[in-house]
Amino acid sequence: MIRSYSEIVERVERKEAVVMTAEDVSRLLQAGEASRLSEVDVVTTATRAVMSGTYAVLSFPLAGPGSFLRARRAWINGIEVQVGPCPNENLGILDLIVLGTAHSRSRPNYGGGHLFRDLVEGKKALRVPPCLQELLRLRQRRQRAGCHHLSSPGLRPPVL
Repeated sequence: MIRSYSEIVERVERKEAVVMTAEDVSRLLQAGEASRLSEVDVVTTATRAVMSGTYAVLSFPLAGPGSFLRARRAWINGIEVQVGPCPNENLGILDLIVLGTAHSRSRPNYGGGHLFRDLVEGKKALRVPPCLQELLRLRQRRQRAGCHHLSSPGLRPPVL
């Protein structure tokens, strides 16, 4: 039976609509019951996977202003993220673009979508390595002492 859009909307509002998932429709067809499809009003076709184009821009206060010039590379939970879009590193802030479809190099079966879930659930994700923490502390001490030359031996801008 062919129904119009408005008829289907009315059936949904009255809670009388026959709603099936795409998987249910597939099972119906495989069972040879294609004739029952005429009873169906709505077929849902959702996915719970992260789609391409899903991303997040995250900002992390990493150190004091002037602590480093720029970051070239960064990872969160083994997932390589893009540095940018704002040049805030000189302010001690690191802006990162995390792609939902990115994969972790160090954690099998973990990627950007998992990271998004972890962040929403309040789990700790970003950990600044101790060697970088020490480098940033040294740089801050040198700057407070009046040594502002960023290319001093051993104090090059960190590669994150």
